[in-house]
Amino acid sequence: MSNEKKISAIKAITPKKSALANRQSEGYSRPSTGYKSSSTGSRPPRSGFKPKGNGGRPNFRKPASRRPLSPKELKALEDKKLRRERLDLTYNELKALYPNAFDRIHPKPLAVDVHKELFQHVTEEGPLRKSAIRQFLASYIRNDAYHASALKYKKRFNLQGEAVQDLDESELEYHRQSLRPAKPARKPSFGRKPGFNKKPGFGPKRFGGKPNDRRGRPHPNFNVGQKVIAGGNKEGTVKEVIGDKVRVTLDNGITLLFNIAQVKKI
Repeated sequence: MSNEKKISAIKAITPKKSALANRQSEGYSRPSTGYKSSSTGSRPPRSGFKPKGNGGRPNFRKPASRRPLSPKELKALEDKKLRRERLDLTYNELKALYPNAFDRIHPKPLAVDVHKELFQHVTEEGPLRKSAIRQFLASYIRNDAYHASALKYKKRFNLQGEAVQDLDESELEYHRQSLRPAKPARKPSFGRKPGFNKKPGFGPKRFGGKPNDRRGRPHPNFNVGQKVIAGGNKEGTVKEVIGDKVRVTLDNGITLLFNIAQVKKI
């Protein structure tokens, strides 16, 4: 008999090791249950694997990414920024020369020929160029604060801040139409009720008093041992006065706590 046949015969009559024996020989103390976890832990999912369902929060939608600006739009934004900076420089120069005439927060309507006096300070370069002054005046007299001041003062002022001329009705009407209406008050978000997020004890009290003021409350003017009528027609004796409440012992021996409005003197 050849060696190969002998080996096959020996394998055929030798009992195979069980799974438990194999695991015990490898150092495991418990047999395998055959369960394999489907979780991959921190490992990335297999290529081509698609989890069931949306995963994460239900009905979650990733916000759309903002569209990148085109070169034309970027140039328009940059030009607008540079123009605003040039106007600020011109305003600062004119404000230093005539502080009573130029004020962006509280402006005054300017006289008609005020630009002729400003052109006396014209320079070839810088914020006091003639074109820069023209652009600043055009922007200065077209904002809402300027229109509101014209309707308030109804006069024109020179560079020294002195009133020199009245505005006629047609000019006032122009400023009324140019003044943009005020924006409506912003509604509270999430439909919050009045008084939301206010600390207790800081609101008006029940009896018309001011916040944290007990003077508006009716204070009981009773003495201990005084005879009173409580709860409509029940006679008794005052046992204790607690704030705006009175503890009364009725003639039948029962002691009850009444509001001040329910207790009357006999």
